[in-house]
Amino acid sequence: MPRAAILGTLPADAKGVEIVHFDPTGQWARVSLGEISRLGLGAVSGDGPHHWTPGKLPSGMRCHGTEPFWSLNEVDGRMSYAEPDGQPRDLELRRVLDRGMAEDAMRALIAGDDRGRVTAVVQPGLCSDGMSDRDFGLSATVILDGGDQPSRMLNGCCSVARQGR
Repeated sequence: MPRAAILGTLPADAKGVEIVHFDPTGQWARVSLGEISRLGLGAVSGDGPHHWTPGKLPSGMRCHGTEPFWSLNEVDGRMSYAEPDGQPRDLELRRVLDRGMAEDAMRALIAGDDRGRVTAVVQPGLCSDGMSDRDFGLSATVILDGGDQPSRMLNGCCSVARQGR
């Protein structure tokens, strides 16, 4: 049994808790509670909450990257793509793909508008955005192509934890 000071507790039905990384035993996990920094992270035991429904994205999933800055967010069943120098694009979420394995968090999404297509592959893995002092449990590769946009590939991190905690 682990011996360490208890820094805090979560109720059994806590929502918005994101597992960022499991230890080698798979019994303890580093968690994120929204926008809490790495210093505020702790460990939990047990299975933790499952956000992954086959063929769907978790409600409120947010992805972002730096160099260049960009964001891709799920908002009420649609996607919003933004860069600092332009207006956010409201995208139709055309397809969500998964590998068909229970509780597998890897997802691909295809979204678009009249300016072109945004395709993203999101997969579990410890991710750092290089700017904040926060770890994320999901990495993303985003491809923009078609329409009047230049074709580009971007990398970043994603979160399914609620913001503003």
